[in-house]
Amino acid sequence: MLLGGSSPCQQCGCVSCQTCTRTCTEPHTGAEFEKVFTNYFEGVENGNPTDGFLTATGDNDASDPYDGMDGSGPWMQEVGGGFSDGGSYGGGTRFPCTYRFSFWRSTRQLGINNPAPSTALTENVIELTVSAGAVVFPDGTVITPADGTVVLASVPLVSGGAGAVDPRTNDGTVSFALQCQNVETTFSVTARIRWNVQKRQHTLYGIVRECYEEGTPCATFCSGNPPPASLYLTISNYTGPTLASGTPNGTYVLDRVPNYCNWYLGNWGWGCLASPLNVNLEAGNDDVSAYMDSNARITANSWQIIDGDCRLLVLWVNTSYNPITLTSFCGTGVLASGTNGVVLLATAIPVTSGDIVSGSFDWEISA
Repeated sequence: MLLGGSSPCQQCGCVSCQTCTRTCTEPHTGAEFEKVFTNYFEGVENGNPTDGFLTATGDNDASDPYDGMDGSGPWMQEVGGGFSDGGSYGGGTRFPCTYRFSFWRSTRQLGINNPAPSTALTENVIELTVSAGAVVFPDGTVITPADGTVVLASVPLVSGGAGAVDPRTNDGTVSFALQCQNVETTFSVTARIRWNVQKRQHTLYGIVRECYEEGTPCATFCSGNPPPASLYLTISNYTGPTLASGTPNGTYVLDRVPNYCNWYLGNWGWGCLASPLNVNLEAGNDDVSAYMDSNARITANSWQIIDGDCRLLVLWVNTSYNPITLTSFCGTGVLASGTNGVVLLATAIPVTSGDIVSGSFDWEISA
């Protein structure tokens, strides 16, 4: 069984909406989505406070850097924006079929200190607020206005302080789609950090991703070479609940996500609901998904008819059950493999520690 990778336009996940027929524009027209941040140098803004989609605001040391931040803390920086899509908003907009927002941060000390002032933050969040319609995440989670403001993740610190360089990883990225393409949907995404150390400047960065990439941003990611365009995930020796769509044993194609160098996705068409199974592979970073832990891992999930009920089947490899030492997907041949992966059978999202663990599987990732 060999299935294709992820579609650029996610199918609708609810019964009442029309079949999703929108596609992403490639190449796009107009200005591209840009990296947004606010940062002052000798009292002059030298960042890019807005690209028309996201806007950066907040505190900067705008005078003498040796005396630290101006005024009294806590200080704050925020990057965010509001979006409308679907329904009457849907025709001709440039917004991606799948929205991906990436945030990261850097820090530097102000003045001369020995030891260096603390880099601690008092707040670090990425938030989503849906005011109309609904959005759906790769794991099937649906967020509506009734959920209020939802904290999705935190903003990672870029090593070495070189925050102006886009890290192009899944860490600090949130990704979702409209639940129904024909329903008017409005939402806002905001990343925010706060700190209370006067001799410390923090800078927050954000970008909206297109659903494809221009040029070759990952050309040298693998020791001077590009990462594989596709990976192959093989599942074998599955034991577990009987699925309406048959055994998950087989080999599946996962394509690299545009604008990321080490994140791969693929859709498996099992299940009793319209939304597809999502497969995520990502190395060396944390993820907002309920099934992810630190370190490299794979996870796959799909709603299945089991014993007459529609329940969430999760094939899960993580550091708790089967540690993986893989830190990137560079190379050829077999990159990682393992045995006795965990089969979880849940009744709802998110999966919790009380969900059933039943069965196992073996797996292999190759390029």
